[in-house]
Amino acid sequence: MSYSSEQTKPSGLQLPIPEQARLTAQQFARSQPTPAKAEQVLLNSLAVWVTNDYCQMMGILTDLEHSDSWHPVTQMMANTADLSLPGVGQLECRPVATDAERCLVPPEVWDLRVGYVVVEIDGPLQTAQLLGFTPTVTAEDLPLNDLAPIEDLLDHVYELRLAASTPSEVVASGVAIATEAVVNLSQWLNESFEVSWQAVESILNPDTMTPAMGFRGGETTAITELDPPSSNLPGGRRRAKLIDLAVQMGMQQLVLLVEIQPESAERTHIGVQVHPMLGQPFLPPALELCVLESTDAVFMRAQSRQADNYVQLQFSGVPGERFKVCVSLGDASYVETFVV
Repeated sequence: MSYSSEQTKPSGLQLPIPEQARLTAQQFARSQPTPAKAEQVLLNSLAVWVTNDYCQMMGILTDLEHSDSWHPVTQMMANTADLSLPGVGQLECRPVATDAERCLVPPEVWDLRVGYVVVEIDGPLQTAQLLGFTPTVTAEDLPLNDLAPIEDLLDHVYELRLAASTPSEVVASGVAIATEAVVNLSQWLNESFEVSWQAVESILNPDTMTPAMGFRGGETTAITELDPPSSNLPGGRRRAKLIDLAVQMGMQQLVLLVEIQPESAERTHIGVQVHPMLGQPFLPPALELCVLESTDAVFMRAQSRQADNYVQLQFSGVPGERFKVCVSLGDASYVETFVV
């Protein structure tokens, strides 16, 4: 979608620039070697901050502090304004002045970006407008009237997440889509992980993360209060991934966490948890977590209550054994197949 050529630029979504954003951007700017570089870093940082605020308001998981644009060396050496979206990639947030009709996009950020947001920064640094979004850039001058509405970013991020995931089945409104992908848990013990399964700390806040699972065997719980996180179990591995459920009111984003620990050469303990996405305190009530046998018979089940911040199941498996994990809410379900 594009705007009429009669428009000089699209109307955008206006957001305030918080005082903390200005202080942080000014601190970054003071570390730069020249006034021109300081101005560049100042505006880049403000554009990233405002885009981060928008993404969080829209339920898009971000990691501001681990973005390249927040690293002192990258700020000095490159003209980058990226925002890290865990499980998706780097989103470039390019600033423009209020009278601009085109946006400068340096060639160094044409690659390894999942999209580009253009942010208009006012002179006093009090407000910003998210003018629009484009998934790709191939020239330094990006006409502002070529931008799609900023709301298109939401659909784009969802499509990228869906493409990056490897579920064996995704069921939405009763329609199932099957693939042959199977997560091999034994490879995790050799530090070989599927690309969609990430370090837990990159998706869940370490301060609110669940402790390592105790593997008490056959446990089915819905837990409200969390104990302090404990250290990783010896020989164990835990990974997490973002999953999406197409519920009636839109997309419900959740975090699926799987932890394994060898007990013997013939038996592995397995723990499965579902968490709300970062920024959400509780799971939706009546969310169901099931473990299915290879025949699709339900082996274990847990359901969230009114104020649970995760649900979990624990069990044991033997080498070569297959099982499925199903997360469901209403008519929407997500199913992933594993082999021990």
